[in-house]
Amino acid sequence: MQKTEWKSAKEIEYILGDFQKISIISCGACANLCNTGGNAGIKILKGLLKKWGKEEVLAKVVIACCAEEIMRQALEKNRKAISRSDALVILSCASGVKSAFLNKPDVPIITILDSMGNEMISQQENPVATGICHSCGHCVIAYTGGICPLSECPAESKYGPCNKAPENGIRCTIVPEQSCMWKEIEKTADLATLEELSHIHKSEDEKRLSSPIIKASPLFLKKLVGWMANNSIGFDKFIRSLK
Repeated sequence: MQKTEWKSAKEIEYILGDFQKISIISCGACANLCNTGGNAGIKILKGLLKKWGKEEVLAKVVIACCAEEIMRQALEKNRKAISRSDALVILSCASGVKSAFLNKPDVPIITILDSMGNEMISQQENPVATGICHSCGHCVIAYTGGICPLSECPAESKYGPCNKAPENGIRCTIVPEQSCMWKEIEKTADLATLEELSHIHKSEDEKRLSSPIIKASPLFLKKLVGWMANNSIGFDKFIRSLK
């Protein structure tokens, strides 16, 4: 899922500025699982609005904010309420904010969340589960035991240990308070493949495969899916049961 985190209260208060009447559209998928979207996110934002003397005009959870058709129908269905607002807050990752801009709600669009990268849904506390993908464009985690070296190594050494890696012991030489993550990665890493990948990724001749062009779905089908997404009840609670 796409991990999102709240901006600071100071930044949120500044962003909302003189806007008094606020509408909220909240993502029931990824942001919901991060406690920044869904009804949980709405509850937190409502508390801030009340604290700052602002009025909530609309608070709507949709299944996924990133889908343009779902967002379009959400905006259309709630257009009257949104038109009475000074601003529309999107509780979603950047994809949901982009989706809102594409559909032109005719009021300022505000985001109070930061997109942090990709993480998995798990209760385990280990680098494979807790590490966040920073979307570097050349993923190597299949050869590092599922651990993202850019996320977990302070030196962001991607294809092997950095030149300061400890020869003896396990402490990181850059951040002594933590263990050298490459000591853990090396237990299962394919170092030979990583070295070869470093050359391939740096090659100017490298070209990505092209994905096949998929014919767009019929408009009526898109509208049907959008309608179903905007009329689902309790979906965000169902999704949160995965946590």
